[in-house]
Amino acid sequence: MIDEQDRVLWANTAFFAAFGVSAGQTVGNLFHNLGSGQWAHPKLREHIHDLFLSRPEFRDFLIEHDFESVGHRRMKVSGSRVQDPSAGARPVALLSIVDVSEGGPGR
Repeated sequence: MIDEQDRVLWANTAFFAAFGVSAGQTVGNLFHNLGSGQWAHPKLREHIHDLFLSRPEFRDFLIEHDFESVGHRRMKVSGSRVQDPSAGARPVALLSIVDVSEGGPGR
């Protein structure tokens, strides 16, 4: 879950396990700065930005990257704008990431 400034507000244990990171390395940091910059793709950043301006969701944006802890992977990222009661009245974006690599967990 990220806010309008791309700051990670929350991530689940599956994210931490899949990418070999901790909550301390993730929560509070900018999503596009996580890891080795795999999430800094300009089109993905545009999709996320649009969630807060005009589009309630996007689906299946494909990212291919050599991830530090898991190697080369193909990931599909989808996002939805949601109202999180703990965030007050401000909207947040909920992202889902599915590994669609050959032989990956999503296949």
